[in-house]
Amino acid sequence: MTSESDSRPAAPPSDERSRRGWRFWLALVGPVLVVIAVALAVWAVQKNRVRPSSAATPVVSSTALFHEVRYEADGDVAVAEVTLATADGGVGVPTRVRLPLTDAAGAVGVRRTLTTGSLASLVVRPVEASANSKVTCRIRVDGVVVVERSATGVAAVANCSRII
Repeated sequence: MTSESDSRPAAPPSDERSRRGWRFWLALVGPVLVVIAVALAVWAVQKNRVRPSSAATPVVSSTALFHEVRYEADGDVAVAEVTLATADGGVGVPTRVRLPLTDAAGAVGVRRTLTTGSLASLVVRPVEASANSKVTCRIRVDGVVVVERSATGVAAVANCSRII
């Protein structure tokens, strides 16, 4: 004669039961923690973005294949590290320059001729900055300012980019 307790399957060892509970909580809480971490990362990036100094970005409406692009950098620091994108889309080497940025002839800015669809990019970072240091980048396409941004502080970086 067998008792009822003999016909039931044996209870899993407590070690296996605790592993199942741990997996359940990991499956339940893990994705929630990932979503929270991603949301915090997105919020932190958006909070630290440098906002454009103008409300609307002008549109250069031209059917021309070539455009005159003038990169300008200025600020209240004497020397800044400036990086220009090259015409083929490559990234230039950061170069230390005196502000405001001038060409060899002493004219404000550096002029390049780019084709439609090229990336025009300028990054300006002060070399020796204080809490109040300000740098500004500006890109003109065919004489029209299409992007201008400023940044202030010890870690100030003004980043201007535009596909023309």
